[in-house]
This record gives sequence, C-alpha cells and structure tokens, in this order.
Amino acid sequence: MIKTLVSILVSSVVCLSFSISAETQVIHPKLQLQTDRYMVGLMKIALAHFPGEYSFSEYDELLTRARLAELVKDGQISVLWTGSSKHNDAILAPVHIPAYKGLMGHRVFIIRQGDQGRFDSVRSLADLQRITLGQGRSWSDTKILQNAGFTVVTSNKAEGLFYMLDGARFDGFPRGVHEPWAEVANHPNLQLTVERNLVLKYVMPYYFYISKGNLQLVRDLTTGLEKSITDGSFDRHFYGDVDVKMALEKSDLKNRTIFSISNPNVSNDIPVDKPELWLDFSE
Repeated sequence: MIKTLVSILVSSVVCLSFSISAETQVIHPKLQLQTDRYMVGLMKIALAHFPGEYSFSEYDELLTRARLAELVKDGQISVLWTGSSKHNDAILAPVHIPAYKGLMGHRVFIIRQGDQGRFDSVRSLADLQRITLGQGRSWSDTKILQNAGFTVVTSNKAEGLFYMLDGARFDGFPRGVHEPWAEVANHPNLQLTVERNLVLKYVMPYYFYISKGNLQLVRDLTTGLEKSITDGSFDRHFYGDVDVKMALEKSDLKNRTIFSISNPNVSNDIPVDKPELWLDFSE
C-alpha cells in the first residue's frame, strides 16, 4: 500500500515537472505604450486557445526597434510587433493577420493650431504633396511618404517631432488614426491640434513578428488569432481598446477626404482578399 502511494506521488511529481517544463515561455518587449498593451493582450487571447502551453514574461529593457529585431531574430526575445515591410519579412517570420484590422494604414495629421485653413484648401494629392511632413528617421512610413512624392523632415527621436512641428520645421505630422488625439493631449504646452478633414491611406498591416527558428509559435499564434476572429474575442478586444474607440469616434473617417498612396515596402502576400481581417470604413 505504501509502495503504491509512493509510486503515485512520484508519478504525480514527474507529470507536474513535465507539464511545467513543457510550457513555452513567450518573452515580449517591455510595455511602454497603449499599443504595446493592446498587442500583448491580443497575443494572450490568441494563445489562450492552447491552454497550459504558453506563459509570458516581459523583457526588462527598453530597446530600439533595430535592436529589438536583432534579439527576436536570435531568439532572445520571442516576438515583436510593427508595421509590415519587406525588410522585416526577410529577417523575421510574420503572422499574416493585421492586428489592428488595417487601422494603422489610415493616417490623420497633427498640425499647428491656426493652420486648418491651409489644409481646407487641399483638393488633390498634388496639393497635399506641397505640405512638408515630419516622421521618424528609421520609420517605414518615411520611405512610403518619400516614394509618394512628399518632402519629409526626419528626427531620430519621436518626441522631438512634436516640438519640431510646433516650431514650424514642418507642417503636418501623419499619425495612425488611433494616435493623434492622445498625443496632442499629452503635449498641452504646444500649440497643436488634429486636422479635421483629410486621411492619407496606404496598406500597412500591423503584424506580430517572430524568429524564423520558432515556426511553432508562428503557427500557434496564427491559428489562435484565426480562432479568435471566429469566436469574436478578437473583435471584442479591438473595439474595446481605449485608443481604437477614440479613433473611430473622433476620426469620422467616412466623412473625410481620402488620398491613397502605394506602399512599396510591403510584400505581395498581404491577405487583402480576406475581408474579415480588415475594417471597412465605407460603411
């Protein structure tokens, strides 16, 4: 009897040890922005379809985008999130489901207070191209805008762009449609506002990227996101996000004038033929 109990206890400990060791730890970037919190939340929703298989931890340093990509490529960090690009696709494995349903590809402008009249006079893409824009030096959006014929003033630091705009170094700061209202509110000392009538649109899916050496995580995250779309948990997370709700309420996209430009940086495998993955702003 005692031997039997001991055997059961030993077997239980072995099984428990195996289950703990079999759990895969997903190391994600340090959370800094609401976007980061959104993406980690979405990842956890997706991987919850694989109960007991994944746990999560946060990398303890803030890293540049380039350094983060290096560590994901080497497997020291499990995942990053960023806009789709051919460069990212070449060095990392994308999960081909746009995490923001295409919202990132709709850009509205932060402008200086008092400049709305200048933007009201824009009637064509050529008119818009005469306005100097600001972007981060290493951002993928910068090349998209330059390729479309815009003059772009750049900065190494994102925070500096708000002060450069306020100081008339450039005249428009294109931001993802979920971003500008909070950013203007966070800079009350600057004379900035959100432009009311225009949208600059290009294909810019926001993806999870994973090391090419960790294709199991790519498959599971893809499957988990697909299941989350089917069971509605994806949309509940998306529409429940504070920035997304603000963007959809304040942007009034269907009543803005949309100027579309191409994005030469994205690969040809963007799932544009799957309408369930994208927001339809024409409705």
